[in-house]
Amino acid sequence: MIPELGQFSLILALLLAALLGTLPLIGAQRRIGAWMALARPLAAGQFVFIVFAFLYFGVRPAWNHVAAFVCILAAVAFTFWPKE
Repeated sequence: MIPELGQFSLILALLLAALLGTLPLIGAQRRIGAWMALARPLAAGQFVFIVFAFLYFGVRPAWNHVAAFVCILAAVAFTFWPKE
């Protein structure tokens, strides 16, 4: 029963990722503001479930996890950096 909690957390994170990849984009295409507003809560929920699974399984982040996280943060910062 206990290991299944971490797997269930990862499955929920996967479902949230699927919703995060579809609902805000469809909402932007059809101009539905409520669907676009779901992006932040879905991303926060995905983050919470992934962190819970990492802590629950006791996985120590390796150097490539940290490097990938830094690359993703740099890509997001580069994308949303204000253009002058």
